[in-house]
Amino acid sequence: MIMLVLQNMTIEHKLMSIIMATCIVALLLAGIVLILWEWSTLRDTMARSLSTQAEMIADNCKASLTFNDPHDANATLSALHVESCIVFGGVYNKKGELFAGYYRSDVGGKVQPSEIQKSGYTFGEGFLTVFKTIILDGEIIGTVCVRSDLRPMYAMLIRNIRIISVVLLLASLAAYAVSSRLQNIISAPILSLAESARRIGKGHLDQKVEIHSKDELGYLAQSFNNMAEDLQTTTTSIDNLNREITERKKAEEEIKTLKQQIEFILGTTNTGLDIIDSQFNIRYIDPAWQKVYGDPTDRKCYEYFMGRNKLCPACGIVKALETKSIAVTEEVLPRENNRPIQVTTRPFQNDKGEWLVAEVNVDITERKKAEEKIKLFSDAIASALDCFMVIDTKGNITYANESAFRLFGYTPEEFLKLNITNLSADPRVTQKLLQVVVVEGKWSGEVTNIRKNKEIFPCLLSAFTIQDDKGNPKAAMGIIRDITERKQAEQALEKLNKDLELAVLNLGRSNKELQDFAYVVSHDLKAPLRGIKTLASWISTDYADKLDQNGKEQMNLLSSRVDRMHNLIDGILQYSRIGRVEEKKVVVNLNELVAEVIDMVAPPQNISITVENELPIIEFERTRITQVFQNLLSNAVKFLDKPEGQVRIGCAEEDDFWKFSVADNGPGIEEKYFDKIFEMFQTLAPRDEVESTGIGLTVAKKIVELYGGKIWVESKVGQGSTFLFTLPKQQVRIENAELQASIIS
Repeated sequence: MIMLVLQNMTIEHKLMSIIMATCIVALLLAGIVLILWEWSTLRDTMARSLSTQAEMIADNCKASLTFNDPHDANATLSALHVESCIVFGGVYNKKGELFAGYYRSDVGGKVQPSEIQKSGYTFGEGFLTVFKTIILDGEIIGTVCVRSDLRPMYAMLIRNIRIISVVLLLASLAAYAVSSRLQNIISAPILSLAESARRIGKGHLDQKVEIHSKDELGYLAQSFNNMAEDLQTTTTSIDNLNREITERKKAEEEIKTLKQQIEFILGTTNTGLDIIDSQFNIRYIDPAWQKVYGDPTDRKCYEYFMGRNKLCPACGIVKALETKSIAVTEEVLPRENNRPIQVTTRPFQNDKGEWLVAEVNVDITERKKAEEKIKLFSDAIASALDCFMVIDTKGNITYANESAFRLFGYTPEEFLKLNITNLSADPRVTQKLLQVVVVEGKWSGEVTNIRKNKEIFPCLLSAFTIQDDKGNPKAAMGIIRDITERKQAEQALEKLNKDLELAVLNLGRSNKELQDFAYVVSHDLKAPLRGIKTLASWISTDYADKLDQNGKEQMNLLSSRVDRMHNLIDGILQYSRIGRVEEKKVVVNLNELVAEVIDMVAPPQNISITVENELPIIEFERTRITQVFQNLLSNAVKFLDKPEGQVRIGCAEEDDFWKFSVADNGPGIEEKYFDKIFEMFQTLAPRDEVESTGIGLTVAKKIVELYGGKIWVESKVGQGSTFLFTLPKQQVRIENAELQASIIS
């Protein structure tokens, strides 16, 4: 269609159309190429800038991840707010969990990437996302992610498109105006040159125009040919020149950008950069250090940094310039509270041939602290009483502390040449244990080792593996403790236990024999006593008229002595039954039981027995608790010497015990007899004055102590006595009651 239109045009219009079309197409192509180039450049520039920021954040967050300090990491990420296009910045730990994060104020968690990727950048979802792994000592400890929207890139692209569009429009108008004015002059000659011009326009600069005349057209043709030759030569030179200019501008721009980035990194990482000449004059210092130390003009490096008037003793600049190689030294900065730094000094020559050095000063405060902690840990292991050893997966010893050398009797040089099997009394067992530790990751138990002098001794071993970055075992650590003394103590304890069991067995047998003897003796004693009492009764009855008053008193005295002996034998039997004969425990309401005991005691009318407060309900052997209260109340009533006798029974809670009391206003007891009255057959009053066997309190004491309580007396002479005893609130069934009763006996 276009060709048909051109065929019907005049030469002038054809020329104008061709010129206009050529100009517009060229401008469009140039504009498109420029837009595409600008788009690619914008993408690369934005990606490099964001990657640089991610690298800086990764370097700054190494310490935060190492010491688990998310607050410090958040402080680092907060610097991203100066870039309004950044919507998210995050630091992830090695588990992929978000350790610290930054979100632009107008966005939420939806801008956070769904998964963590390897180092690099991606365009997608309307964002530029950069990932940078954080590596410390060859180990990946985390990942930095920075995400930016594409607003700056789109804004710049739209601006360039508008500019190109305006240029295209203006160029088209200019071309149209020029072609309209000149077409009458050049339309005829241009027809003859059209083909050659078209070919030259396509890049065929070797094209020649045929000369048909010597007039202006011939001159034009000749000039055109000469121009074509010159154009060929000039185009090549211009292309080379333009290429050189472009590359130089690009290099200058990159150097400028790199300088800005380096200064930014140095300012945010507490790292200093300076350049010093061979006379120790400061040629350059980064702005961050200049803020701290001031203007370096006409100042020597040792005076500027160290406040000295001469060179430092171990100057890295001197060493680097002498050896023409990198020198690494450590210094402290007196003007910054002796902050430690590592100085890397690299020598180089400038374009004038002068030798200079570039110093990179890195803050190593945290590293020094870590080294100090490691030293403390190493010193603790070295001075530990237990043996610490590190072995490889083949059992070769690579480290041991002083305790290990002393325990096994080797010098350090000898010890570190041994295999772990050389220390075992049974190397095959040790080899199997090593395999278990490697597979299972840990093992602990008792082993038998051997010293250099062939002495065998028992040890307690705890071992665990040390893994590499991939989780594979690369070594094992063992902690060994000599348990010879413990084993000897265990053997001695075992022997003592056996001796104790034998003694208890013999004691039980003896107590059984004594108990049987008590029953036999009591039976054999009771029979003659019954005979004596019966005979005395017969004599008193049959010879009542023949006995005088003295004879009757003697017969009554004989009967009372027989009764006393009978009661004494019964008391002994009761005492021997405690702990040997066990009744079934039942729930006992002490309020009811004490009332029954009072009735059994049957106090005289001048003696009152009162219960001061509510008594508890306990689980106990009813007969035993009855004996306790009966003996205490009987004694209180029996020894009362007041016209108006009073006996008071009370109870109180005391931690896990019930505390009972039986108080009277009797004659009282001297303190020196407080323990004696609980001994068997001990009485304070003559038996002819007050009939007593001296067993009641002994029985009460044995019952109370058998069930986990205690009994005692508090008294003052003339003011009465208070007998107190305790019983646990929750009674526990007594195991092996016979054995306990035997031991108490």
